[in-house]
Amino acid sequence: MTDNELLATIFGGEESPLREACAAWIASSRLFRAFLEENAGKIRKKARQAGGGESLGDLRLEIDAAYRLLGDRRVTLIYERYLANKSRGPDFTVIYKGHMVFNIEVRRLRAPVAPGKASEVICEKLRQAPPGAVNVLLLGVDASPATASLDAAATVKRLVQRADAKQDDYFSERGYRDARDFLRALQRLSGVLARPGWNASAPGRPVLWLNPQAKHPVSAEIQKLLAR
Repeated sequence: MTDNELLATIFGGEESPLREACAAWIASSRLFRAFLEENAGKIRKKARQAGGGESLGDLRLEIDAAYRLLGDRRVTLIYERYLANKSRGPDFTVIYKGHMVFNIEVRRLRAPVAPGKASEVICEKLRQAPPGAVNVLLLGVDASPATASLDAAATVKRLVQRADAKQDDYFSERGYRDARDFLRALQRLSGVLARPGWNASAPGRPVLWLNPQAKHPVSAEIQKLLAR
């Protein structure tokens, strides 16, 4: 199908910032175009459910992440792989250079980020991180006059301090059996990639925090890929 037919398949006749972005991206990237065509049904469903609200911004961050990853020709991208097994999991499984495999879960944070919001998101998304894999959480913070780099290291440190203080109620309210259960789950998080002002014309520099307690750390080569 032509580029216009592909866009019409996904977005119908609706104009949106995401449609405009996809039009530019498929013109510049053969790999992204193939990704969009392969996943047109999933993306169309999400776009229609989102309408023109905030959810469309969430989807735009997901698709933006796909475009950036596919800027490297050595990347193969699988979208929502875990849904095939009817289980919750990361948004993307990335195969780099044919043998390095890692997962990326994407979450948008609306600016300004409320105090404690990053902690809530990490607790929520950590439960979706599968064991036995490199798992990266991408947090995109909307552009605003107050946008600043998200300090993932400080956020995780506060959570660990809560766990060390045995604040079991805090973690049980967020889906864990107790604080110890959270600390075990935290080992599945390999890193957090913060992208401040991701939707700005001049976005901030991405910052990757690496979890020193991760069972499956992020390799130096994957770190370079994520820093793009």
